[in-house]
Amino acid sequence: MLFMASGWIGVGSHKASFDSICFFTILRGIGSSLIWIFSTVLLQQLSSPEFLGRILGLEFCLSRIAETMSVVATGRLKDRGLNDSSISFIAACIGVLMFILWCTYHVQGNGANQKSLNKEDNSEKTKGDLRESVC
Repeated sequence: MLFMASGWIGVGSHKASFDSICFFTILRGIGSSLIWIFSTVLLQQLSSPEFLGRILGLEFCLSRIAETMSVVATGRLKDRGLNDSSISFIAACIGVLMFILWCTYHVQGNGANQKSLNKEDNSEKTKGDLRESVC
């Protein structure tokens, strides 16, 4: 989420050149991709095989809805007279807020950090942590 927030801040900077906008857009895309990959892997690991297709379909549908809502919100903000820098700063603030909320939730032992979800399994198929299963 920090990649996304720093990308939005860079895109919204007042003296942004085309090269810097391209760089910060790539940085923002890297952050978005990392979040989506890890959340999808978590869904795959925590879902039963009978419901996996439905759950991943729902996740994809909800991500498209969220993307559409962000485009509509951006358009409405532009119609109200906000400039691109202000909209980018708002997006960066939302990204930082979500980062803080998720870190707080994770540090408290909730979400995928629950001990019941991270039981040690001795089978070769599920050995290793999340980073090893992604690579």
